[in-house]
Amino acid sequence: MWRRLRFTHTRATAWAMRAVGLSGSALLIGTLTMSTASADTAQLTDLDKTIASQLPYCDVGTIGDPNPIIKIDSTDVTNANAVAHEVGEPSVSLGDGWYIGTSILTNDTDQALKLSTQSFTKKVPEAVSTSVKNGVTFKGKVLGLLAQLANVPAKFTNTTVNFAEKQVQEVSAMGTYTSPAQQIDVPPHTVAHVTVNLQKVEATGQLALEATLGGTFDVVQYARDYSYGIGENNISLYDCLSTAQKKGKAPALPSTLALDNANKKVRFNGTGTYTATYGTNYLVNVTFAPQVSGAAVPKPFTRTITAR
Repeated sequence: MWRRLRFTHTRATAWAMRAVGLSGSALLIGTLTMSTASADTAQLTDLDKTIASQLPYCDVGTIGDPNPIIKIDSTDVTNANAVAHEVGEPSVSLGDGWYIGTSILTNDTDQALKLSTQSFTKKVPEAVSTSVKNGVTFKGKVLGLLAQLANVPAKFTNTTVNFAEKQVQEVSAMGTYTSPAQQIDVPPHTVAHVTVNLQKVEATGQLALEATLGGTFDVVQYARDYSYGIGENNISLYDCLSTAQKKGKAPALPSTLALDNANKKVRFNGTGTYTATYGTNYLVNVTFAPQVSGAAVPKPFTRTITAR
C-alpha cells in the first residue's frame, strides 16, 4: 500500500534534497581501456519527468495547488534484461592495415625449392565505440550488455553500454595476431621477398537497446511557495503509468517506453550505433628477384589468409 506523508516546509525541503538529481555512469568492460569523446546528440527519455507528467492521472493524492512543484525520486526503479544488440548488417570498410613482418627466401641452387617463411606475431590496437541515440535516464543505471557483433572480436562481447550516456564510449584492447609460416616455391638462383600485413577493418552498425523497468518511486508535491507538501512512497512504476494511460487523458508515453501488461513491467526500447576497428585477414605479398641479371622470375602474387 502507498503510505501518505504530510509535512510542512521544513520537512518538505529536507525530503527534496534526497529526491532530486540524476546520475550517469561511464561504459565499463573488464580490464580493457576506456575513453570518451564529446557527442551530445543523444535523445534521452527523462523517466522522472515522464512520471511527473502521468502523476495527476494515476490515483496519487494531490496537494490542491493547480500548479504544484513535483519532485520524483526514482532511486528504487529497477531494470533487468538490459541488452544492446546489432540490427541488420554493418557497413564495412578497409583501412591501411598493419605491417607484420618480412621473410627473405634465397634459393642459390640449380633446382626449384619449396622454402618456408617464419611465423610472425604482432600486437595491434583494436577498439569498439558505442553511442546512444535514444536512451533513458533516471536515478538508477541501465547498463546493457553489448551482444556479440558480426565478425567483431569476441573480447568486446562483455562491453556494457550505459543507456543514459551522451558521450561516445570507446573500449580498446591490444589484439595479438600470429601469421602462419608460408610455403613458397622459389625457382633456382632466385630470391623471394615475402611481406605480411594484417588487414584493418572498420565496421559501423546500428544497435537496439532494450531493458525491462519496474520497481517503485517516491514523490513529493509542494505548493508553489513551499509552505506545504504532500509525499507518497513506494508507488509502483507500472501501476502508475498503466492507470494513467487507461484513463485516456494523460499524455502519451514517450516512444521509448511501452507498457508490458502481461508482466506488469515497463519496456524500454532505444537505439544506438557502434564502430569497431579490428584485424581480419593476413595479406601475404610475394615478389621475386633473380640472382643472375636478366633471368626470368615468376610474377608477384598475394595470398589472403583469414586471421580469425
